[in-house]
Amino acid sequence: MSEVTGMELTKGSKTRLEILEDTKFGDGGVSIANLAQAKVWANEIAQSGMAPKGMDTEGKVLLALQTGTELGFSPMRALQAVVVVNGRATLMGEAALGLIRSSGQLVPGTLSVGCRETTEAEKLAGEGELIGFCRSQRKGDADSEETTFSILDAKNAGLWKKTGPWTQYPKRMLQWRAVAFHMRDYWSDIGNGLMLNDEAEDLRPSVRDVTPTHETKPPAAPDPLFSARPDPDVLDVEPIEAGGKTAEALDDREGFVAGDEPEEEDEYDPETGELIPPMRDLFGSES
Repeated sequence: MSEVTGMELTKGSKTRLEILEDTKFGDGGVSIANLAQAKVWANEIAQSGMAPKGMDTEGKVLLALQTGTELGFSPMRALQAVVVVNGRATLMGEAALGLIRSSGQLVPGTLSVGCRETTEAEKLAGEGELIGFCRSQRKGDADSEETTFSILDAKNAGLWKKTGPWTQYPKRMLQWRAVAFHMRDYWSDIGNGLMLNDEAEDLRPSVRDVTPTHETKPPAAPDPLFSARPDPDVLDVEPIEAGGKTAEALDDREGFVAGDEPEEEDEYDPETGELIPPMRDLFGSES
């Protein structure tokens, strides 16, 4: 059975080489005549390693080709203009402006795109210092239409100061976001309502680290009122001064009254053998 790189097309389909041989290549580049040629060509692009970023599968390349064909792009132009983000076909900003200019519906000289400083009224409204804009006029319309995207809009969308292009090229990002809304609001018929790629990238779900953190807190400083007391849970207490008895043994004495010390035992001088008088006889006893 004949083999075709990628998905099997139809029973008894031609080989990959036969399909490529039938694909025309002329002054306008590759000319794809049918789905079999599109699939094989898409697979060749995906496996070549020369495809634009994100075009790493036959399906993604085929989606870009189909979307670009609907917009009037050649196959290679489609790969440069259409970006697949999260399985969704999106447009590069430059391609969107190119569609407006080549539509035949634009009043010449009315397409204007950029980023400007806000007016005093816009500043008072809290729009910030900069505002991106896109302005154009369609044939048959009395006036031009302008779409803006301000710093306030970016803040409300959680984009301002976001790591990446919003930090590196804030003016350009304000401009392209204005183009994205302008394209969908006033030129959706020629752009098929597609989002711009930068806009779709900002909608990617962020990955949150949900790993619980265990903070090691330093031990609290001992309370000076209790630091000198022995720990009641410690059983092996070193002997303290009081006749060599432990604090636990002293606490266990029952009926002890201050001044009711036990009788002293007789002691003898080791050299003379004479009895050493008790301490109370030397200093006198309290009556």
